[in-house]
Amino acid sequence: MTSGRPPGFEENAAFEDEPVLAPRVPVVLRTAREAGHFGGVPEALRIDVDAKLLATVRRLTGITDGSELLTFALAHVAWDADWLLDFQASRGTLDPDIDLDLS
Repeated sequence: MTSGRPPGFEENAAFEDEPVLAPRVPVVLRTAREAGHFGGVPEALRIDVDAKLLATVRRLTGITDGSELLTFALAHVAWDADWLLDFQASRGTLDPDIDLDLS
Protein backbone atom coordinates (compact mmCIF):
# COMPACT_ATOMS: atom_id res chain seq x y z
CA MET A 1 0.00 0.00 0.00
CA THR A 2 2.25 2.78 -1.24
CA SER A 3 -0.50 5.34 -1.84
CA GLY A 4 -1.42 5.71 1.82
CA ARG A 5 -4.95 4.61 0.99
CA PRO A 6 -6.83 1.77 2.62
CA PRO A 7 -6.61 -1.65 0.93
CA GLY A 8 -9.13 -1.98 -1.88
CA PHE A 9 -9.40 1.76 -2.42
CA GLU A 10 -7.65 1.66 -5.78
CA GLU A 11 -10.22 -0.77 -7.19
CA ASN A 12 -13.06 1.62 -6.30
CA ALA A 13 -11.36 4.90 -7.16
CA ALA A 14 -13.47 5.85 -10.21
CA PHE A 15 -14.99 8.72 -8.22
CA GLU A 16 -11.60 10.46 -8.15
CA ASP A 17 -12.37 12.04 -11.53
CA GLU A 18 -15.46 13.73 -10.08
CA PRO A 19 -15.49 16.82 -7.85
CA VAL A 20 -16.89 14.83 -4.93
CA LEU A 21 -16.17 17.61 -2.46
CA ALA A 22 -17.92 20.28 -4.56
CA PRO A 23 -21.18 20.08 -2.55
CA ARG A 24 -19.20 20.63 0.65
CA VAL A 25 -17.55 23.86 -0.56
CA PRO A 26 -20.51 26.23 0.00
CA VAL A 27 -21.35 24.53 3.30
CA VAL A 28 -17.82 24.99 4.64
CA LEU A 29 -17.63 28.61 3.48
CA ARG A 30 -21.09 29.47 4.89
CA THR A 31 -20.35 27.76 8.22
CA ALA A 32 -16.99 29.53 8.55
CA ARG A 33 -18.64 32.86 7.70
CA GLU A 34 -21.43 32.28 10.27
CA ALA A 35 -18.82 31.38 12.90
CA GLY A 36 -17.17 34.75 12.39
CA HIS A 37 -14.06 33.53 10.58
CA PHE A 38 -14.59 36.04 7.75
CA GLY A 39 -14.79 39.82 7.84
CA GLY A 40 -11.21 40.88 8.27
CA VAL A 41 -9.07 42.94 5.96
CA PRO A 42 -7.96 40.93 2.91
CA GLU A 43 -4.35 39.83 3.15
CA ALA A 44 -2.17 38.63 0.30
CA LEU A 45 -0.66 35.20 0.75
CA ARG A 46 1.74 33.55 -1.64
CA ILE A 47 2.37 29.85 -1.34
CA ASP A 48 4.33 27.20 -3.14
CA VAL A 49 2.45 23.94 -3.26
CA ASP A 50 3.14 20.56 -4.76
CA ALA A 51 1.63 20.47 -8.26
CA LYS A 52 0.19 16.97 -7.82
CA LEU A 53 -1.50 17.91 -4.55
CA LEU A 54 -2.90 21.07 -6.14
CA ALA A 55 -4.26 19.14 -9.13
CA THR A 56 -5.88 16.57 -6.84
CA VAL A 57 -7.59 19.17 -4.67
CA ARG A 58 -8.76 21.14 -7.69
CA ARG A 59 -10.25 17.99 -9.18
CA LEU A 60 -11.94 16.92 -5.94
CA THR A 61 -13.40 20.34 -5.10
CA GLY A 62 -14.08 21.67 -8.58
CA ILE A 63 -12.35 24.91 -7.56
CA THR A 64 -9.86 26.13 -10.14
CA ASP A 65 -9.08 29.64 -8.84
CA GLY A 66 -6.09 29.61 -6.50
CA SER A 67 -7.46 32.25 -4.12
CA GLU A 68 -10.81 30.49 -3.83
CA LEU A 69 -9.08 27.17 -3.28
CA LEU A 70 -6.90 28.54 -0.49
CA THR A 71 -9.89 30.29 1.09
CA PHE A 72 -11.80 26.99 1.09
CA ALA A 73 -8.83 25.13 2.56
CA LEU A 74 -8.35 27.66 5.36
CA ALA A 75 -12.09 27.78 6.08
CA HIS A 76 -12.11 23.98 6.24
CA VAL A 77 -9.32 24.01 8.84
CA ALA A 78 -11.21 26.60 10.90
CA TRP A 79 -14.43 24.57 10.60
CA ASP A 80 -12.70 21.35 11.66
CA ALA A 81 -11.12 23.13 14.64
CA ASP A 82 -14.50 24.56 15.69
CA TRP A 83 -16.05 21.09 15.52
CA LEU A 84 -13.20 19.54 17.49
CA LEU A 85 -13.40 22.18 20.22
CA ASP A 86 -17.18 21.71 20.48
CA PHE A 87 -16.77 17.94 20.63
CA GLN A 88 -14.08 18.18 23.31
CA ALA A 89 -16.26 20.56 25.33
CA SER A 90 -19.11 18.05 25.22
CA ARG A 91 -16.75 15.41 26.65
CA GLY A 92 -18.16 12.92 24.14
CA THR A 93 -21.72 13.16 25.43
CA LEU A 94 -24.86 13.61 23.38
CA ASP A 95 -27.93 15.66 24.14
CA PRO A 96 -30.40 13.17 25.66
CA ASP A 97 -33.16 14.63 23.46
CA ILE A 98 -31.43 13.53 20.23
CA ASP A 99 -33.34 10.71 18.60
CA LEU A 100 -30.71 8.27 17.34
CA ASP A 101 -33.38 5.92 15.93
CA LEU A 102 -31.56 2.84 17.21
CA SER A 103 -34.62 0.62 17.13
